[in-house]
Amino acid sequence: MKKMSGILFVLCAIFLIAGCASQGKTTRRDEMKRAIEKAKQEAKVTCTTQAQCKKAFIFAEIFVSENSFMKIRHSDDRMILTFNPDYNGRIGLAVQKTPDVGEAATISLIAVCKNMDRMTIWGTYPYFDECAGRLLSVYAGFKPYIESRLR
Repeated sequence: MKKMSGILFVLCAIFLIAGCASQGKTTRRDEMKRAIEKAKQEAKVTCTTQAQCKKAFIFAEIFVSENSFMKIRHSDDRMILTFNPDYNGRIGLAVQKTPDVGEAATISLIAVCKNMDRMTIWGTYPYFDECAGRLLSVYAGFKPYIESRLR
C-alpha cells in the first residue's frame, strides 16, 4: 500500500509538472500569435497614385515569389496568390490591393503556414516555432521591401 501511494505521488507530480510546462507553452504560443497578428497588421503599404500603386504591386509580386515556398498560381491587378503550402512548416502567401480614396490603395500581405496549429500527442505543436519564425520574418520584411523600392 505504501509503495502504491508513492507511485501515485510520483504520477501526480509528473502530471502537475507537465501541466505547468504545458501552460508555459500555451502562454508563449499565445504571445507569438499576438506578435504575428501585430506584424500582419503592419505588413501593409499605402500608395497614393496609380503609377506608384502599379509599381508597388509589381514589387509585391517579386516579394511573394522570393519569400514563399509555393509558386504563384494567380496574379492580376488586385490579387497575388500562391498555391497552398504542400508540406508541414511551409508558407504560402497572398497579397491583396484594396482601393482607397482617389487613386490611393492599400497593399496587404497575408501568410499561412501548413499545420502551424496542429497539435500532436501530449499537447505539442511540432511546427509552431518553425512557422512562427517564418511568418514573423515574412511579415516584417514586406513593407520595408516595397517602400525601399518606391523611393
